[in-house]
Amino acid sequence: SYVAPQGRDYPPHQHSVWELVYYRSGSILCPIGAELYQGRPGTLLLTPPFTTHAERAVEAYSNIFIAVDAPPLHPWPRMHLDDTRQTIGNLCSSIVSECEGCEPDSAEMVRLLMQQLDILLRRAQQQPLSASEQLVRQVERMITERLSHPVAIKEIAQEGGVSPSYLRAQFAQQRTWSPMEYLQAIRLHQALMLLRNSTSSLATIAAICGYDSPSHLSRYVKR
Repeated sequence: SYVAPQGRDYPPHQHSVWELVYYRSGSILCPIGAELYQGRPGTLLLTPPFTTHAERAVEAYSNIFIAVDAPPLHPWPRMHLDDTRQTIGNLCSSIVSECEGCEPDSAEMVRLLMQQLDILLRRAQQQPLSASEQLVRQVERMITERLSHPVAIKEIAQEGGVSPSYLRAQFAQQRTWSPMEYLQAIRLHQALMLLRNSTSSLATIAAICGYDSPSHLSRYVKR
């Protein structure tokens, strides 16, 4: 189990095994490889071995994390949203509890619980994407490809063949944030990576990430 206050980011890192992280409270941004996810209560994020990932603490948050020795191409999704019964969350909590316990049959219990978790996640990966999820992923790709240019959600919606209000509703349903919030999160993530890992000027980074000026970028970073 892990608990962190707002602003205590977990820096980029890798593992030689899978890391499964179930978020119990709060809100964070989670870059995993080239993708950006939002961690909220009920979200399970799965990171394959040797994949760089990090956590940016938008709010104070808590999670459960489990290291699993499985093949890099094991058929698990990268993100899974729990059901209303918190089936995945209860399984993860039980696995952690058994791992930390001293019962003589804890190893067998962990093996059985992991089998159940594995089946549920493989089923989730095999399910075809809904039309709503396909739309959201299409728009996420479009936004990511246009970071250095002005992005109008109205135009993005038109290209996707839907209205702006419908697009916002699908984002809220699938991601719990709006298209504009996703755009700002992607821009900020890219800007922070360049600020930390490049020698480019603030003006250059602002232009690359779609900010009007260095001061515009600075305001978002401070916020």
